[in-house]
Amino acid sequence: MSSLRSSGARRLPWLCAAPVLCTIAAPAAAKPPPEAPTNPLRPPEARGVVPLERKVASYWIEAKLDPETKTVLAGATLRWKNTTGRAVQALPFHLYMNAFRAEDTAWMRSSGGSHRGIGPGDELDWGYVDVRTMELWDGEAGRPLTYREDTDPTLLLVSLPSPVEPGRTIELRYTFETKLPRVFARTGYADDFFMVAQWFPKIAVLEEAGGWKAHVFTVHDEFYADFGDYEVTLDVPAEMVVGHTGVRVAESTDGERKRLSVRASMVHDFAWTAYADFAEHEGSYEGIRIRQLLPKDRLEEAPAHLEAQILALRSFEDRYGPYPWSTITIVHPPPGAQGAGGMEYPTLYTTSSRPQIPALVRRFVLDERVAGTFTTVHEFGHQYFQGLFASNEHEQAWVDEGLNTMADLLAYEDAYGRGTEDDWIVRLFGHRLPIDAFVRLSLGRRGDLPVSPLDQPASFFSADVGDYGAVTYSKTSAAMLTLRRLVGDGAFRRAMAAYAERARFAHPTGDDLERAFVDTLGAHPPVRNADGSEAPLRLDLADFFDQMRYGSGFPDFRLRRVENRRRMGEAGYHRDESGALEETPLPDDFDTAVFDLPDERVEGVVVMTRPGSFRLPVPILVAFADDSATTVWWDGRDRSKVLRFPGKRVRYAAIDPDHAILLEPNRLDNTRYARRDDAPQAIPAFAGRIAEALAVLVTVGVAP
Repeated sequence: MSSLRSSGARRLPWLCAAPVLCTIAAPAAAKPPPEAPTNPLRPPEARGVVPLERKVASYWIEAKLDPETKTVLAGATLRWKNTTGRAVQALPFHLYMNAFRAEDTAWMRSSGGSHRGIGPGDELDWGYVDVRTMELWDGEAGRPLTYREDTDPTLLLVSLPSPVEPGRTIELRYTFETKLPRVFARTGYADDFFMVAQWFPKIAVLEEAGGWKAHVFTVHDEFYADFGDYEVTLDVPAEMVVGHTGVRVAESTDGERKRLSVRASMVHDFAWTAYADFAEHEGSYEGIRIRQLLPKDRLEEAPAHLEAQILALRSFEDRYGPYPWSTITIVHPPPGAQGAGGMEYPTLYTTSSRPQIPALVRRFVLDERVAGTFTTVHEFGHQYFQGLFASNEHEQAWVDEGLNTMADLLAYEDAYGRGTEDDWIVRLFGHRLPIDAFVRLSLGRRGDLPVSPLDQPASFFSADVGDYGAVTYSKTSAAMLTLRRLVGDGAFRRAMAAYAERARFAHPTGDDLERAFVDTLGAHPPVRNADGSEAPLRLDLADFFDQMRYGSGFPDFRLRRVENRRRMGEAGYHRDESGALEETPLPDDFDTAVFDLPDERVEGVVVMTRPGSFRLPVPILVAFADDSATTVWWDGRDRSKVLRFPGKRVRYAAIDPDHAILLEPNRLDNTRYARRDDAPQAIPAFAGRIAEALAVLVTVGVAP
């Protein structure tokens, strides 16, 4: 396999230099279960391009869980290569677990002590990671290093005796103790359940142009790290069922304890879970082992989550290339540990529970495809946008979260179709809330739209303002799906495939995404009609991405007026050939009601405005009283547009009739009928808002 097999098989005897870790013993040889893969990567013909030369940071870790004290005692070897052209004198490390060490950490201050509406409750139990020793290893000897925590304890700086020159690889060995907090934000314990994530000191990323990328951990921040190989030994109580990143290659039991040897390749993190009351459910797809760990009383949920997982795999592999690893582990946290749900780690993620709706109710009253299973699709999607591509989630969270949300919705569309009877997220008494409506509703009410720009560090979003999710997840996905409708699905698919190919194991940025679209489609691709034909407009991709990334506005188009009126004729005074004024009399039908005039004496008028700041080309469908219709494209750059149709009576007009502009959250003013027409009147605004509010309640529920 990788260098882990050749040089990492050693058992780290130096750990016993730290007395706290001397109880860790060497594992006995054992064979893995026959059904489980032993190579963390799929076979070469199935896994796609895996550039093994991009390994930068590889870890060997031995860890022992003490369920009584809620601690993990561990030692690690880090082999790190300086792949840049700059020498470095110090190495910054992330100590993410220290976010939960005290009330005055940056994470606790920025979160207000809760995460996703979940707090630690009355039994707050702090967590931390405490580095005990740090050595620079050279040959057979270790050299103690000095290190210190930063002002915020989620960062640690290790000083080196001499610079690490470009191209050089060094080896650090360190011991540490991790105290797990009571789980309310991704990691920790709940009774006898343990979710051990972001638990070890992890080196930051050194970029060629940007230098060290080491950010203080705050509530909206997630993670950024280099790829490498991991060899991890876990020592846990014998009754524990364990899930982890990578594959298990050995397991042995000695009395009340057991040891598991685990390997992972080309990943940027390692997480694991342990719980005695897990039930296991096995599945597979194209040779990928899909293992679910669930509370025993929720085992009946496993088939629905497996179906969602396979749904996602089919779509993601088709659109973004092969999944490279041989395993997927899905963790269902037990009651009391919901704060650990809905989080991604390489080859392992946590999901959420499906509501217990009786089958007859699902069939005839209320059914939904959101709770639980959409979490599964979303967290698996991070295996690509976070695990495989590994963008900088601190600086550009939207490149992960937003693009992933877009991809999740496309996975649903791939599975269920668009515009079909099966196109729904929520179904109530037979009435369907389609996927498109779900996207638009997620943006929120127009009067409460996000105000922060999309492309900014995650720490710039205030938890008190509460716009991080609507901006990062919803605005990105709605904007990208709008772009798809404008350029056509085929062109969009080609551009995203080009991005995914370049992004694979490459830490892509928002600029890389924009560049992939311009390189694939050109700077000004043609806009497409709903039937795929070319519209008489072209889209400025640079302008679109600039507004999407740096603007704070949304598209908002309104029909201000739709009416029919008498055509202006030639009545009045005009100069004749001699220069004298000559009167042309008013026509006999001047006082005739417009609706009694012949068509040739009438003109239809449609007036549109763009109150929103986001500029987009948009189609306008104009239907006439003679049952004919036309579609007119507006480039959307001016603040208003007037259409006149001499000799035609307008029946109604509709902006964006095919609902292509998913980024426009308020569409209640997009359709308007001419006054006194026989067609039904547009829905009153207050009734539309009531309907929209009910749809939101059905979709997302009411927060406790």
